[in-house]
Amino acid sequence: MPQATFDRLLLEGDARALGEACGNALTVGLDARLPLVRGRLLALNPEPEDLATVLGDAAALLQCRAPEAALAVLDRVGPAAGEDRRRWLLLQWQAARDARDHRRAALALQRLSGRSVEALDGLKLPVGDGPLPVASALDLQVGHLAADGRPAAAAGLLQTPASDPLATAERLGEATRLLAGAGQGPKALGLLPRALDQAAGAAAWGLAGQLLTRQRELELEGGQPAAAVATNQRRERLARRVEDGIALRAALRSARADGTREPALAQALLDRQEPLEQRHGDGLDLLLQLSEGATDDRRQARLTLAARLAAVLDHRERWSDLLAEQRLLASQAGDAWLLDRVDREALRVAAGRPLRELEALDQRLLELDQDPRPGTPPWILETPEGRERQRRRLEVDGEGLRQARRRLGFDPFPGAHTLPALLEDEERLRRARPAGDDVLLTPAVFGTLPGRLPLAEAAARQQQLEAALLSILPEAEPRQQARERFALLVQRQWRRLDLETSLTAAVQRQRLPADAVERQQELLDLERQLDPRSPWLQELAAEGSSAEELASLGRWQERREALRLEDRREEARQLRRRRRQLTLEQQDPLPTAQQRLAIEITRRWRELLARPGEATAAALQPLAVAREQESLELELVRLRLAGLLREAGQQRDTMQEELRLDRQLRSPLRPGGHAGPPAEAPP
Repeated sequence: MPQATFDRLLLEGDARALGEACGNALTVGLDARLPLVRGRLLALNPEPEDLATVLGDAAALLQCRAPEAALAVLDRVGPAAGEDRRRWLLLQWQAARDARDHRRAALALQRLSGRSVEALDGLKLPVGDGPLPVASALDLQVGHLAADGRPAAAAGLLQTPASDPLATAERLGEATRLLAGAGQGPKALGLLPRALDQAAGAAAWGLAGQLLTRQRELELEGGQPAAAVATNQRRERLARRVEDGIALRAALRSARADGTREPALAQALLDRQEPLEQRHGDGLDLLLQLSEGATDDRRQARLTLAARLAAVLDHRERWSDLLAEQRLLASQAGDAWLLDRVDREALRVAAGRPLRELEALDQRLLELDQDPRPGTPPWILETPEGRERQRRRLEVDGEGLRQARRRLGFDPFPGAHTLPALLEDEERLRRARPAGDDVLLTPAVFGTLPGRLPLAEAAARQQQLEAALLSILPEAEPRQQARERFALLVQRQWRRLDLETSLTAAVQRQRLPADAVERQQELLDLERQLDPRSPWLQELAAEGSSAEELASLGRWQERREALRLEDRREEARQLRRRRRQLTLEQQDPLPTAQQRLAIEITRRWRELLARPGEATAAALQPLAVAREQESLELELVRLRLAGLLREAGQQRDTMQEELRLDRQLRSPLRPGGHAGPPAEAPP
């Protein structure tokens, strides 16, 4: 609708035309027109002369998605009993429904039916498009009453028999749900036998199983364990009769709960355990297997792998504990490289958890304070600006050093090369991997070529570099020895990439290969060798240097190390400021809710480790739920269930049958799918 036409319609149009204008605006997305039309409709007939005008204005406002305004227009009249009043009440119900005014919607339905339950059940009202465009007013009234906070009244309506046993059973089942949710368990229990009879009469065995499950829950809540046992036995018989494996497994799990001293608690924990196991069970099993009870010589690799798994599971408390154990081993071994790596990760992981962050800060500061202190540090390093100037100067001097070490290679395209860069780039091209029309190269340490090149360009570059190397190192034996050293560098680069890729994928899937620890150990060794400060890489950096160049390179490396140490001293100064800030926050009488929760989780976790049991696990579980740490919650649920079920002395046959059903019915998203256990699982 053109703007000029719309403006004229606002001045001259009636309610019908204005309603159609709203529909047009909604269709084409011109929502800015809706408020104009709504305002015009409200002012169109402020003192209506007849009911038809009011109903027309209200219907148009509903088209404009203004149900509150439609209710205001309908309030302008109050028709007497008859067909006019029926139309007025129906429109009032529609407006109240759209406005989510459930009290008023329920009142309109009550008046429409003349307070007769039978009339309410027989009244069919439009509920929108779809396969069932109409619904019983009784079912609609139940929804309004429940949403208005009147579950008992809604449950009372639901006890009205429907047209068939299945619908009656469904109504009674919903009534029990509403009553149970309102804390009226005894009343709900009283309705369940009728609901079960109706479900059985309709052969609705799935619904019957659900009703029995609800009955058992209410019996447990009501302190009737013997009745709950009998109900669960009915569930089991029904599941076996209809060959429902899922229901049978649930009944067997409930039987385990019934054998404990606290069946309601055991059932709640079992119900919570199942979805958590589906999402995190395999990963938590692996985490505990990796992090506990290992004494082999690859302990550090096991802990590193476990920390990676804890990160994927978001099990932050175990993650921090694993890093602390890694740090202890690295400190005992005097491994400065690993100590630096672990301390930096521990600081990152501890962010947002005050107790953990204080500990990580102290450990990092302890490490930084072990750095050697120069006798008279250059004054220019004492400020951030001075350090930045030194860094830029170091880069310029490093480039000058490389220029001084260049050799002229007389290939078909003569050029100057530093020997380390030439040797590495030639080997990177030699060991490049195809990727469609391109080839992939390892990340460069000394080289200048990018990590991806077209096939033709890569072949041409390789010929050029081989010719250049032949002219720079014409003697075969020195050339071959140099190539072998840099071939080892590129091999290690590829191996590191392959190991990192495969281990990352395995950790993300939460399914590790049998040699995962060995792979992680190899990866750690490679990362140590390929660290820019490693003696091996520094030796490669000196390839082909004269005595004078070696001396210049040594002085440049000393300056770089001095700048690195000064950066670490600056880091220590910043960490001390952060530590003072955290200490003050700890003394704050009113910490934030998130700070309180994080502190309490860490404290409760340590209590659990010191005294594992029902009390400490029960105290920590709600905190894990509040922080949405599902892996931690699953560990606590397992611990609590282990105590309850161990005391119950469960029958082995029941547990074996439940395990068999669990394997057969495992989610298709888990390995093995509905076909049963994975191939490597024991029969």
